[in-house]
Amino acid sequence: MTIESESPYSQPSIEILERVDSGLYGSVYRAIQQPFGRQVAVKIIKPDMPNVADALAHGKLLARANHPAIVTVYGIEHVCIPGSEATVPAIIMEWVEGEKFRPVRLKLRKVEMLA
Repeated sequence: MTIESESPYSQPSIEILERVDSGLYGSVYRAIQQPFGRQVAVKIIKPDMPNVADALAHGKLLARANHPAIVTVYGIEHVCIPGSEATVPAIIMEWVEGEKFRPVRLKLRKVEMLA
């Protein structure tokens, strides 16, 4: 699946490779950002969420952060999904290989309980 920015200007297209997880704000996909050819994570915000603005504000805060333990946000866009006329908000960010956070967080809680 490929998603294109709704902007008529030269925004890169995103080629979705796979869905990797979902959570409170929406789903995260592994994707390729063209024309750069780089892997990115795309968090597509659930459009029916009452606090979409909060999720996008969180993305904007992350975009201003610069720390090795925080992913780099490349952009926040409304994207069109082919086959649909609707646009959905998405946060385009650095792809980081590794374990999903949820299982790691649960392991950390177990360690804290044992301490």
